[in-house]
Amino acid sequence: LLRETLTLWNIPHTRSNLQRIKVVMDENFGVEKFPNAVFQRIQNVDADIVILDGVRWEEDVSLVRRFPKNILVYVTAPPQVRYARTILRGEKVGESKSSLEQFLEEEKAANELLIQKIGMEADCIIENDDSVEAYKEAISYFYKVCFA
Repeated sequence: LLRETLTLWNIPHTRSNLQRIKVVMDENFGVEKFPNAVFQRIQNVDADIVILDGVRWEEDVSLVRRFPKNILVYVTAPPQVRYARTILRGEKVGESKSSLEQFLEEEKAANELLIQKIGMEADCIIENDDSVEAYKEAISYFYKVCFA
């Protein structure tokens, strides 16, 4: 929804803009509005499993827990690994050109501060600090344990 909002307003999908828009929306409309919108969207999804990516706020955790069958998974990696992957993906505008220092500075934004704390409360933790194959094995194991 944050990306959609930026697109509608013709605002670039930079990491900074994605971080700021949630804070601005919360400050002006209340912290419950965004999770409620996401909840409504998920209610309309015709799928057995829905993955909600980017849980960064306590209200996101509450959103996940509103569903009768829920699992909160924390996928983590060291900052240097996340930075290298961010550069390779180039998913957001300007991201592939950012420095490690800039990346680490952006990790101090409000929406980044609770990630580790929320992760420690997760039902499952996956360390994603190895190869893609190792990550796929960890996901496969998680799926077998939780859904088999």
